[in-house]
Amino acid sequence: MAMNQIIRYKPIIKFIKNNDIKNILEVWSWSKWIWKFMKRLKYTWIDRTTSDYTGIEKKTSKNMNFVNGDCLNMPFWDNTFDLVFSLDMLEHIENEKRLDSIREIVRVSSKYSIIAFPYWKMWSLLDNTLYEYTLIKKWKVDWWLKEHIENWLPDNDFIESVKSEFKNYEITEFLNWNI
Repeated sequence: MAMNQIIRYKPIIKFIKNNDIKNILEVWSWSKWIWKFMKRLKYTWIDRTTSDYTGIEKKTSKNMNFVNGDCLNMPFWDNTFDLVFSLDMLEHIENEKRLDSIREIVRVSSKYSIIAFPYWKMWSLLDNTLYEYTLIKKWKVDWWLKEHIENWLPDNDFIESVKSEFKNYEITEFLNWNI
């Protein structure tokens, strides 16, 4: 288990423990799955695959209901889950579909939606530097880095479009939330 995963999930675990949440959906988290940190938690996870960054399919937990699907058209009724959360997904979706994925997350959530993603210029600079270094070294470019470069990270304009569309929702920004 990577420290990166522990740090990412810490605020989600705290949120779950501090609220009355019984029905959870995790959207597109590859093999980071929250059950690694909360072994008794029963929840649903939706993704197109159970593979992680290596591309190898992973066995899911008995506490996990895996649904093969897409975050842009989830096969759930409106307001199905108390909490719907997604960590580091938006940067892997084309710019024009990002707001649609948030609409879908909000649609299936009855109480809370947590969507965390990098969007600062610093992260774009780091991604570009890593990408250039990878090319210089003639290494294979990881798929996740390629998607970051092709899709570009969400920016301030995107944040403003989210705030504009979801005016009735409390939107909280955390600078560098996963460090």
